[in-house]
Amino acid sequence: MNIGMNAPQIYQYPLNLFYGDPSEDMSGEPNKFTPIEINKVVERERSKIELVAGNFVHSGFNLWTP
Repeated sequence: MNIGMNAPQIYQYPLNLFYGDPSEDMSGEPNKFTPIEINKVVERERSKIELVAGNFVHSGFNLWTP
């Protein structure tokens, strides 16, 4: 595969989950979730995420989009 002008571009978006409104979280840090818990949220909200980000692949704590 030659990398050049026609190479596909893939973007990575990190996932940060909060229990409620992040502005109410006094520590400023996202709560710690396991990859299994994040997977459940992503699968439940897949259609909403696709409206915002388009087609995506979920892996661990990241979303990957073309």
